[in-house]
Amino acid sequence: MLFLVEAHKPLAEDYLSIFDQIQHRPHIFVFNKIDLLDDRPVKELLPSRIKPDSYLGISALRGDGLDGLKDRILELAAGDVSLDID
Repeated sequence: MLFLVEAHKPLAEDYLSIFDQIQHRPHIFVFNKIDLLDDRPVKELLPSRIKPDSYLGISALRGDGLDGLKDRILELAAGDVSLDID
């Protein structure tokens, strides 16, 4: 599951509530628009509930991080992952 947010905007509590509901499932937390961060590292934006190894920063506009995102998606898809579907 991809959880995509805009990196240059503060994370709304609604987004974090949704994230809390899905975090037990395999996921990648994606910060898009990192080109608008004025060179701040994405990890400065992470709430404590987001694991450092579960996020990526990308810029769809410039193509930054897209290869890494593709790789992570393939890793998740190839992994031995079981999903609980309610």
